[in-house]
Amino acid sequence: MRPRQFQLPKKIDNYLLIADTNQYDRLLNTVKILSDKSSRSIATAYGNRGAQAALRQPIWIYSNMNTVGRIFGPVLKAQFDQIKTMTEQQQAQANQPQMVNIGPVMAMYSAGFDKFFNEVQFITLSANPKPDQLDMTFSITPVPGTDLAEMMKAVEQPQDALQYAGYISNNAIFNVAGKWNTDSLKKFYQAYWDVLSVMINSSDDNSIQKLKDMTNRWADMMGSHMAMSFYTESTATPPFGFTSIVEIKDASNYDQMMKEYVEFMKEGFLNDFYKNLGIDMTFNINDNAYTYKGVKVSEGNFAIKASTDSPEGQMIQKMYGDGLSFCWAMVDNKYISVMAQDNKAAVCKLIDQVKSGEAPAGGFEKVAQSLPARRPYDGVVSLNLVQGMNMIMNFIPHELRGDQPVPTIPSSSCITMGSRTMGRRSMMDIIIPKQHLQELMGGIAMMQMQMQKVNQK
Repeated sequence: MRPRQFQLPKKIDNYLLIADTNQYDRLLNTVKILSDKSSRSIATAYGNRGAQAALRQPIWIYSNMNTVGRIFGPVLKAQFDQIKTMTEQQQAQANQPQMVNIGPVMAMYSAGFDKFFNEVQFITLSANPKPDQLDMTFSITPVPGTDLAEMMKAVEQPQDALQYAGYISNNAIFNVAGKWNTDSLKKFYQAYWDVLSVMINSSDDNSIQKLKDMTNRWADMMGSHMAMSFYTESTATPPFGFTSIVEIKDASNYDQMMKEYVEFMKEGFLNDFYKNLGIDMTFNINDNAYTYKGVKVSEGNFAIKASTDSPEGQMIQKMYGDGLSFCWAMVDNKYISVMAQDNKAAVCKLIDQVKSGEAPAGGFEKVAQSLPARRPYDGVVSLNLVQGMNMIMNFIPHELRGDQPVPTIPSSSCITMGSRTMGRRSMMDIIIPKQHLQELMGGIAMMQMQMQKVNQK
């Protein structure tokens, strides 16, 4: 018979575990795992140098992911199954069409976590609070011999990783610029398609393999530099846009391979993927829409058709309208693509910048200066949560907000992250400015006021 105390304490070496009575079985399982004498110490697993560095940090957290997976993996799987069952029951009771088939999505999440727990040896997180910012470092060490270990290979000459940074916006929702390792990129996409195939639930294994083969060819044709920006466009539908620029080693074959990829998707694979989620979509391409200064520009449209019988479907129709229109071009061995309120103006401006021979100064590279200068990063990321809130508020349909204008939350700061690879360990330095947190708090208050006005209507 189980004990009926309110809490269950258990001493393991120099540590005390405490659990509620309804967690008795999990407590015993945790005790068994932590009592395993074959387990290595943190200093042994992390290395003496890493352990000494950890001692210098005010806050340092270590997690053995194999142990975490054994304890929480079954719990997560049960939660995903519960979410699937509850969603299906709620939609059946409401007698509404299922906007998205949640089953394949939950299956994909479960497969992704399984792979993460099996291939990550341990992770660490250190934090150093300062008066004007919070400095953090996140590291991940893979299990040797796994796909993740193969992905985490250092790039050559990381000191020039920000070569394309000047082409992207300085105040976007999300920016990334850097270099990649071709072999790592291949491994990443092979693992990505393996996980995604669980959600696709396709019986056509040949389609999955063909997709993997095409991805490998695509990676071999690419160079190592890239930059991408995802930003808010408050007056556009949808209220966001993106710009990307990628180095290409084999421009002629790359263009031909992209045509094959598009045709492959239009044959039914992409449609089957979205239909399995309960979404009807179309993908249209105009390969030679127009020419600008001798450069061929292609256009595409990705349209989602949602059922207006459900509130979710009505919201999607309001947000995306006739779909996502975008364009792309190949300029001087650089593949550029844009989606903006005025696609033609945006792509022509980017073509002019590329043809000028060098990236414009004063762009995103200034954001990277907040990171420790002594460290060569293979990639730099900025994240502006306030700009993300601006985009979300622009998703509110006009029928709900009426004549109320959508407020724009001002922001002149962002969270900055720099990634680097040391040995077999991948690390990311993170800078969170106090100013950004203050702007975020002000934005949340403004967003709450806006939602109250919508609810009153």
